Amino acid sequence: MLKVKETFFVGNTCYRAGSEVADTDPVVKGRELLFVRTVADKPAAHVVEQATASPGATRSVKRPASKPTKPTAARK
Repeated sequence: MLKVKETFFVGNTCYRAGSEVADTDPVVKGRELLFVRTVADKPAAHVVEQATASPGATRSVKRPASKPTKPTAARK
């Protein structure tokens, strides 16, 4: 993977600084100075973690403890 160093356009496509492009992408050819190699041990940006339980399963979510309310003085 390569990371774009400076924002640039190719036709109608904008490649923003910081976005990642595959090494084999044709946009890289002839524009190698606009890219820098990314760290290999970093997870890819397209990896999505599952935030919900499996279908049919329930999640255990605890609600924060409510603050005790102060008793109000009786009105006269």
